[in-house]
This record gives sequence, structure tokens and C-alpha cells, in this order.
Amino acid sequence: MINQHQFAFMKHSSTTIKAVDSWKMAIDNTEKVVCAFLDLRKAFDSIDHNVNILLQKLSKHLHGKEYERFRSYPSERSQYVSCNGIESEQQQITYGVPQGCVLGPTLFNIQINDISSACENSQVILYADDTEFHASSNDVGAAEQSVNDDLYQVSVWLPRNGLISNPPATIKRPRLC
Repeated sequence: MINQHQFAFMKHSSTTIKAVDSWKMAIDNTEKVVCAFLDLRKAFDSIDHNVNILLQKLSKHLHGKEYERFRSYPSERSQYVSCNGIESEQQQITYGVPQGCVLGPTLFNIQINDISSACENSQVILYADDTEFHASSNDVGAAEQSVNDDLYQVSVWLPRNGLISNPPATIKRPRLC
């Protein structure tokens, strides 16, 4: 279920080694490397329980009782604040995956898992809500165009998947030369 480009919360994985090795190889081949870095705004808190994008993605992999357990896990939860013995009223949570638990990061990884499908021109490395795009070429303009094309595609993918870049993306459709 987890994309090969995702390195967050995985044993013995390192985005640094993966990215830097790829950059080094390109530079050793006298290519120019262009990178872009994307961070998501309130990523773990942005998963909308009412839109059910996460559940649609889960339904591709889980069925029956397993799916039903996951379906109810992020929803039907409430929270309250307690300070110096005073407690607020409980409020139902309609956004986010439960944090401080094992499944929260996994559910978020599933939500963002297919972001790399929006990228056809550059390599993608994911680490939870941080994404790195890079392309290399002998022509720096071509590498830049590849990354910009994919950034545009990701700027379209994000709202369709209930996510927002931090700061919000204002990427315009790249020029075709």
C-alpha cells in the first residue's frame, strides 16, 4: 500500500541518502540538478473525514471487516482540553488522523501515497508531508522545465486530495518551449 517513493516511518530508510545519491550520480555524469521542496500545511490535521478521500484509497486495498475497522478509526472521535482541573466540553473531530498512535502516520502516508503519480518528469522522494522533486539534464533549462511541469501537476493534485501546500502553491502552467 505504501509507495516506493515514501520513506517516512519506515525502518532503515533515508530520504537524504536516496536524494543525495541520485544528485551525486547526475553530477558525476556532468549533468545539472534542479530540485524543488514542498511542505504541506497542517498535513496530519487536514484529512477531511466527510470527504472520504482516505477511505476511497483504503478501499482499494482493504475489504470486509478490515476495511470497516479502518473506516471507523479516524472518525467518531472527540477531544477536549484539560487545564488545572478545568475541562472543556468534548468536540467531535472531523479532520485529521489520530496523532500519537501507530496508525496515524500510516493513514497519512496512504492519503499522500499517490502524489508521485502526478509527476511524470522528475524523481520524487516523500517523507511524510515533505516532498522533494528533482530532475537532471545537461541542459539546466530542461531540468528546470521538468520540475516545474511536475510542480504544476502536483498543484492540481493537492486540492483534489484535500491537501494544501505551505505556503499555498501559486504555480502557473509552465510554458512549453
